[in-house]
Amino acid sequence: MVVLTVYAKTSNPEHSHVDANQTMLTIHIVFEKDKVFHKALNLWGVVDTSKSFVNMGPTKVEINLQKLDPVNWAKFELPPQKVEGKDETREKEQKEEIQKEEKAKENKPLAQEMFLGDEPPPLEDDESDDSLRLSDTDDEDFD
Repeated sequence: MVVLTVYAKTSNPEHSHVDANQTMLTIHIVFEKDKVFHKALNLWGVVDTSKSFVNMGPTKVEINLQKLDPVNWAKFELPPQKVEGKDETREKEQKEEIQKEEKAKENKPLAQEMFLGDEPPPLEDDESDDSLRLSDTDDEDFD
């Protein structure tokens, strides 16, 4: 059995409730002056809801959860799982791509050794200058 006690002075048991399934517990306590405590917990283990019960009083709420398996729980609640959103994933991929490009530039030799008769290495896309073109009239001058 796992017992969770929520001390709740001035709580209103008539308007408060506790819901549970085998792995989740939701606590909703309404206090005087319209204050509310609401907590949803992902339980570490599995509980038997048919043998679990709640005692609500004016100063505390006692939740008794019967464990399905007689094993010790490392904690009462599972740690929250971080889920990456689409924006975070996209941003991470962009950072990785930039890092790859920077690493490729670092590893690229500044000059390439050439010998007489060797053809020059092909230009990369960012090195070419497509704005230089010969016109029809320029071709005639070379003939």
